[in-house]
Amino acid sequence: MSHLGLVYAAAALAKGCRVCCFDDDRDLIARLRSLDLPIHEPGILEVMAANKSRIKFTADWSDLVGLDLVFLALDVATDDAGVKDLSALDHLTESLRSRVGNEAKIVLLSQVPPGYSRDKFQRGLIDYYQVETLVFGEALDRASNPERFIVGTPNEKALDPVLVDFLSQWECPTYTMLFESAELAKISINIFLAASVTATNTLASLCERNGADWASIRPAVSADKRIGPYAYLKPGLGISGGNIERDIRSLSDDLRGFGLDSSFVDAIATHSRYRKDWLIEKVAVAFKEGYLGKVGVLGLTYKPDTLSLKNSPSIRLLMAFPERNFVVYDPMAKATGLENVEEARDVDEVFMVCDVVVVATPWPVFREFDWQSVFGSKLQTKHIIDPFGVCPRELVSRAGMGSKYCQLGARNG
Repeated sequence: MSHLGLVYAAAALAKGCRVCCFDDDRDLIARLRSLDLPIHEPGILEVMAANKSRIKFTADWSDLVGLDLVFLALDVATDDAGVKDLSALDHLTESLRSRVGNEAKIVLLSQVPPGYSRDKFQRGLIDYYQVETLVFGEALDRASNPERFIVGTPNEKALDPVLVDFLSQWECPTYTMLFESAELAKISINIFLAASVTATNTLASLCERNGADWASIRPAVSADKRIGPYAYLKPGLGISGGNIERDIRSLSDDLRGFGLDSSFVDAIATHSRYRKDWLIEKVAVAFKEGYLGKVGVLGLTYKPDTLSLKNSPSIRLLMAFPERNFVVYDPMAKATGLENVEEARDVDEVFMVCDVVVVATPWPVFREFDWQSVFGSKLQTKHIIDPFGVCPRELVSRAGMGSKYCQLGARNG
């Protein structure tokens, strides 16, 4: 019952399926039976509550006997460099087939390197590999309205009717290919996304120095049909969350393993690490200008609508200045336990006690905040670092604090 497993279960429930959710963590199963979910995704709790009569949470292997389809959705653990630990997935695949029998079709959803699925198939442990592109904060919407399905098979023959029947409920194309092709397709999607993110962040960095404004450039670039309106053209703080970073590392290792040049992929990883330091650089400048009081950080998660702190730029910032005092607020995540960090009750408290405020995550609650109250008031804050432009720029200009405001892709100061 990983993030992916819970989301996929909810999407199947919404289609009218009966779903058995298994995890051998009995404490987790007890929480799930009360719909106390360990993840945050918009809409998922409502879907599960509305379809509670067709969902079963269990930690008993015997409950899997007689099922038509079993989707394996274990999270593959990675370290901060994106290096995978497949041992838990190895153990689960080896345990599963003997418990469910040969009649059930086992579909692997977990992110794995090329070659992994065929090895498990040849050992009789799985039948198919299905590509899933989980996006934290948008996961249920993507699982409910997929652009396509990508399924890896041993020989590109037609899929088993039970899997065809299940996937047909979503009325979208299904691309069937060899195991190795499907595994590399998953990585390919993330590499193209990472390349787009890297190009956007590089150009936005130039805008910050040469006086151009990326907010003006972005719609013109999106209008080019070769790039399109859905391209990743919003500047950001590098690539976080773990999934894309894992695939960057995996592809780099595979390229080098086959004696191929990995410099393009390695450059994406290098630039992402550089970009994560944007907040650190801006806060360091504020310190040099004499702001020596507390620093406020709004947002700890690496993006809105998630609980994930994986490689979060906010956490990187907090750890970069252990001698400084930080006050943090996030609507979902809790403080990190670092000695130099205290947790605020709300957004107002951060502005009341901090000289410098960093709006690190563009949560909706921060966009809805009464920013007018910040300017011309008795609040403590004198310097705002706002990478995603959550604070309206016209208020900044009107207050005459342009030199004390920083945003990605715009000349600051």
